[in-house]
Amino acid sequence: MGKRIAFLIPDGVGIRNYLYSDVVKQVINAGGEVVIWHNLPEEVIRIAEQKHSLALQTKCFTPKPEGILVRLLREATSYARLRYNAHLKNNPTILTNWNAKRNTLGKKLLYPLAEFIGARLNSIEAIQKVESFFHALHRKSKAFREYLSEIQALDIDVLFCTHQRFPFAVAPMLAAQELGIKTVTAIFSWDNLPKARLPIRADQYLVWSEYMKRELLEYYPNISPSQVAITGTPQFDFYKNPECLQSRLEIAHQYELEPNQKWVLFSGDDRTTSPYDHDYLEDVAAALSKAPDIQLLFRQVPVEGIQRYQTVLNRHPNIKHIPPLWEKGAAWSSFFPLTQDISLLINLARHCHAVINIGSTVALDFAHFNRPGIYLNYDQPHAQNWSVDIIYQFEHFKTMNGLDAVGWINSKDEILNVIRKAIDAPDSMAPGRLKWKKRITGTHKVLASEQIAKELQENF
Repeated sequence: MGKRIAFLIPDGVGIRNYLYSDVVKQVINAGGEVVIWHNLPEEVIRIAEQKHSLALQTKCFTPKPEGILVRLLREATSYARLRYNAHLKNNPTILTNWNAKRNTLGKKLLYPLAEFIGARLNSIEAIQKVESFFHALHRKSKAFREYLSEIQALDIDVLFCTHQRFPFAVAPMLAAQELGIKTVTAIFSWDNLPKARLPIRADQYLVWSEYMKRELLEYYPNISPSQVAITGTPQFDFYKNPECLQSRLEIAHQYELEPNQKWVLFSGDDRTTSPYDHDYLEDVAAALSKAPDIQLLFRQVPVEGIQRYQTVLNRHPNIKHIPPLWEKGAAWSSFFPLTQDISLLINLARHCHAVINIGSTVALDFAHFNRPGIYLNYDQPHAQNWSVDIIYQFEHFKTMNGLDAVGWINSKDEILNVIRKAIDAPDSMAPGRLKWKKRITGTHKVLASEQIAKELQENF
């Protein structure tokens, strides 16, 4: 008999991977039941129902505020884990992930106190004890009692939280465990684990690859290997779906591109990662203005607009802006993609000759079609309190160790020559990109959506 599974989707991050992929359909086809426990716009549910031609059972999830002591201890252990991870890996850049904003009086008091406490948790055992304590505080809260009632009403066998870093999922996951309901979460991205972004605890963790499993067990030694399942990630399942593919001519017609030109994509980053991104776009556009056979495409990061790029776009008509097909929310966590954006990104990766940016995951998307990613590796002369030297020391870039995984542009003067090489001799640039992709995403005989559905249904 199939199990009844609640997909807790507390914000927009899980939409593409768990509403638009085939995970839900795979569970239902195997005889299971699914209820979507969510805090999403109703439009998203309608889009998913239309995509899969099925009616979804849904229940509204209302995040309940943490107590101030719980919040303080959660932040303190997050800071302590960053310190621990930085020491463990001998990599001080891990501490740059502690970017607590002190924009209110409460935060001006909270974060220094969290740092004071966290700095005194000098062992993994001490950190785990404090985490256990604030989990115990959760269990005494009014929010916990309310979640107990809500989960009992859901009448489920499994609670699957689709995003491991959401702090307001801690209490419902604990409540499910109190009721004897199995809990599962998935590690969302290849860079999350060193960043101490795992406030929730589950009975089972779904990861992309053997590499990610080793990371999880290293950073969280109290998690047992038997609790970790290697499933892949549904975000790359779409690349194997022929329904998502369009011809080069179709893309050219849709976006008014010249099909005979060589297309290169500049993929924008967020302000925190790349505050001078518009200057890099300016450099690339200026270099390619001397190459009329190359068409420069530009796609900004989905959770930001193009205000900081607008002057560059106005100055360089050779840039073709192709915006992501996302709906905007009040905060980044409430932004969500339309299904059409999945196909758009896939086809950009398929038909562009290369992608250029500062250290973006999009290089993995391009590697699915054996297209090279190129990382910009020089500082802007006016840059302050920021450097690419720090960016490329981030722990997740160690996945490239021993591999020639991406191309590098080490100065503004190299831009055109490196892009020419990517176009004319792609096999000689970043020849290790497929091995890099395999290391991060794993090698899977079945689709991630199928494997995840199987784990949710069978392995309890």
